[in-house]
Amino acid sequence: KLSLSKGQKYKIQFKNTVAYWEKFLRGSIVEKSLRTESSLNLKESKEMIRKLYFSKGFKDVQIKTISEDYGNERRIVFEITEGPQYFLRNIILEGVSPDDLPVLEGAVNTWKQLLLHPFHKFFWDEEFIKNSLGELLKEIRSRGYLGARIIEFNPQLIPQGHFFDVKLDLQTGPRYSLSSITVLGNTFLRESELNKIITLKPGDWINPDQVNLISRAISANYHDKGFLMADAKWDEASLIKEAGTSTDLDLEITIKTGPQIKVAKIIIESSGRTKDGVIRREANSRTLSPGGVWGQSGQEKLEQNLAGLGIFGQSK
Repeated sequence: KLSLSKGQKYKIQFKNTVAYWEKFLRGSIVEKSLRTESSLNLKESKEMIRKLYFSKGFKDVQIKTISEDYGNERRIVFEITEGPQYFLRNIILEGVSPDDLPVLEGAVNTWKQLLLHPFHKFFWDEEFIKNSLGELLKEIRSRGYLGARIIEFNPQLIPQGHFFDVKLDLQTGPRYSLSSITVLGNTFLRESELNKIITLKPGDWINPDQVNLISRAISANYHDKGFLMADAKWDEASLIKEAGTSTDLDLEITIKTGPQIKVAKIIIESSGRTKDGVIRREANSRTLSPGGVWGQSGQEKLEQNLAGLGIFGQSK
């Protein structure tokens, strides 16, 4: 850590970097690394610069710091040797069957599009790519490969250019489709309501994220009916275990409702000079009213109505 003498000022300079980069480098150091006006954490500053260059494919970047005093000014120079810029070229999937390969390559392409600006190359940042493999697995699992996992991550430098290929040893397991879907414990949602919520149909590949969205939507509908503790869940591990060798799964979502909560009475506090009737007028059958159920959407609607009156700072 560099310390400044009393009254001494600092000046940061960069060598061997373009003006566009310097703008980001200077901002990251001045705003994040200068903890006080009297000290600069050089180790932290160098690490910030290194991470920024790594994220753009400069994996061999070297950073040297020079500190010199010029009268009442401390000059801190970051001398940067970028080295070549590297890019990710291909993701090569190994250990998968030829029949599954087109589907899995589609998952890889979707994953890359989610991570990239459409007009940017995929810079080689090994740490970022490894940390993003969880998102790739989500894409693969969304296509029915519930047991998919990555066995090995093997980056390889291409001698002919500044590119890397990554070989992924992938274990997919079976590809599961939906045979049927049942909501256990449902006593309040009509079939027409469930049909709007359940977006998976028999024959579709099972997508865990989609099933989770369906479960949350079922819970939310029960919350609106006053079952504020309702929770809909499915058990992926048990589902696969019970299926045995079959890849057509009978999906069960279980809803535990808990008690139905109703509004006993409306208590108004700190309304000031506003007449209670003005407030009670907004508490009706479309929001929250005595004797009615305490639904999440009704509560939100009541808060919006009260806020829309323009006479309250905050209402809850």
